[in-house]
Amino acid sequence: MPCPTDAELQAYARSPGAGDALNDHLRTCAACRQRMESLVEDADTLEELLAAWVDKLDDGTEQRIAEICRGASEGLPPSPSPPATPPKP
Repeated sequence: MPCPTDAELQAYARSPGAGDALNDHLRTCAACRQRMESLVEDADTLEELLAAWVDKLDDGTEQRIAEICRGASEGLPPSPSPPATPPKP
């Protein structure tokens, strides 16, 4: 198996038993194990930073951040948010 993409490693980190071929690859490829550890650490750091600010957010902003995070974990780009105030004519 060739080295997986970052997205494949992130998906594997969320459910490690999901792919036998990836399991086998990670047992033999130190570089991919290191990449996966780095990706998980980056995700944990982002989650900690967001959690520190949650108490300071209004409900709409908190909901929008949750949607963006959910989409990011699924590999989707964020959808545009509606403008806070209507544009002036």
